[in-house]
Amino acid sequence: MIVVTGMHRSGTSLVCQLLAGMGVSFGAAEDRFPSDRWNAAGYFEQRTVMDCNSRIVTGLPRNRSRLVAWLSKLVYLTMPGAAAIARRAERERAAVAELGRQYRDGAVKDPRFCLTLGSWRQAAPVRRVVVCLRQPAAVLASLGRRDHLPRWLAARFYAYHLQALLRQLPPDGAVFVDVDRLAAGALDELEHLRRRLGLDAAIDTAALLRDVVQRERLAAAGDARCPAGIDSLWRRLQALAAAERSAAGVASEAAE
Repeated sequence: MIVVTGMHRSGTSLVCQLLAGMGVSFGAAEDRFPSDRWNAAGYFEQRTVMDCNSRIVTGLPRNRSRLVAWLSKLVYLTMPGAAAIARRAERERAAVAELGRQYRDGAVKDPRFCLTLGSWRQAAPVRRVVVCLRQPAAVLASLGRRDHLPRWLAARFYAYHLQALLRQLPPDGAVFVDVDRLAAGALDELEHLRRRLGLDAAIDTAALLRDVVQRERLAAAGDARCPAGIDSLWRRLQALAAAERSAAGVASEAAE
């Protein structure tokens, strides 16, 4: 099973479009969270997976009703602590295992995996974790536009997710994707993803990338300034991505 995650508004849906175009299954379209004006091509998030992760993080599902969804969002913004998440994850262990069986040969996607990945790695057959990285200023700006989060809260929410993710990443199973480079048409970034996941080499990745980028047209960062803590976190993520790319290149050369 492939897990796709990253901070909200980091281009995870764009990456999932590319993965789907390369033959990765995200389950039936009718089982996914519906598209909207923010993600016209869809979010690629399975509602059962979203609900499971939401129960782990907030104690509430995400897709039951408008009222419950609102309450779940409200609790989410309080940024529940790791101990509470761990307790709820233990209660959801059987549900995680069942979803792992259901999607073992495909992919699941949810930004909440930043917070719940450890419990999924324990109970489900997680083979690879795809981490989508986008310049933090662009993420904060997008959170402001879509969710009306003030910049200070968006920055805290960003750090909350990515610091938790860093604590839970597997030592050798993470694949980092630079979404800004993908959005700029960098084919080598997509080819790196394809190779690391062992996907079909016969796919015309150049045409796929061109079509997806034309549909998505991610907004630029605008004001590129971020709080110092976010900048240091971003540099750490970039260093991990560079190390992963270097290790993958060495492995590829050894295989040849």
